[in-house]
Amino acid sequence: MTALSRRNALRLAVAIAAGSAAPARAQKASCEADGLTPTQQAQRSSLHYTDPAPNKAATCSACAFFSEPAGGCGKCQILGSAVSAGAHCDSWSKRS
Repeated sequence: MTALSRRNALRLAVAIAAGSAAPARAQKASCEADGLTPTQQAQRSSLHYTDPAPNKAATCSACAFFSEPAGGCGKCQILGSAVSAGAHCDSWSKRS
């Protein structure tokens, strides 16, 4: 059996960490504005959509207009697009 050098152990640890972070980056990317139409981007801007939310008690996941996430993003009835569960906009309304 070959001994694992410190350098190879470090490389292995970095590779494992990078592989486990890739799905999180992919989920985050699907909620971003890159794939939105100019109208959807303008609406996000006018409603001051921010991710992450400045107030953790008023996130999209706690909003009445948010549908539960599928693949890391939820759907907003107001914005008409995918949004992050941890984001916030001016149309936020507490779920009853």
